[in-house]
Amino acid sequence: MTEENKEEYVHDIKLGKPPIELDTNQIARLASIQCSVREIASVMGVCKDVIYNNFMDAVNEGREKGKVSLRRRQWEVADEGDTRMLIHLGKHWLDQRDDKPENTEDNKPLPWDDNF
Repeated sequence: MTEENKEEYVHDIKLGKPPIELDTNQIARLASIQCSVREIASVMGVCKDVIYNNFMDAVNEGREKGKVSLRRRQWEVADEGDTRMLIHLGKHWLDQRDDKPENTEDNKPLPWDDNF
């Protein structure tokens, strides 16, 4: 037993599982479609703690790239004239709202009579 791998053995018994090699690009791609850590771990065949402890940089980068991709597609759809997307983006980026008119004498509800 050499000094380098002394930590890996106790009483000549190897400790722990061998290191797992995971594809960080696949993890980032899964995160880019907003998969949860649990879902990513399931696809990769590991427990979620492995992802949390070792691959959160790839997860966060993937999630941000996914958001950018979604935003780009929203703008494309809006540019194509999709009215719903134009309203959605207007509300979120331009603070446009569907304000209800204030209660004035002209728009008060009419009296209701159940005995009619």
